[in-house]
Amino acid sequence: MAQPWRIQYEGAIYHRVGGVSRGEIFLPMTIIQDFLEYMANAREKFKFRYICICLDG
Repeated sequence: MAQPWRIQYEGAIYHRVGGVSRGEIFLPMTIIQDFLEYMANAREKFKFRYICICLDG
């Protein structure tokens, strides 16, 4: 079942957690680089800012 839409408002801070059962999310460095490029593009397109990204394995 999908999660319901979040309430959105100006200045809101959202927290996103990934991974299941502490499993690895990313494996090769190329995937991490692709993810960071994706985030940069999304940031430019949707005009949001992120406080931090943790890519700990």
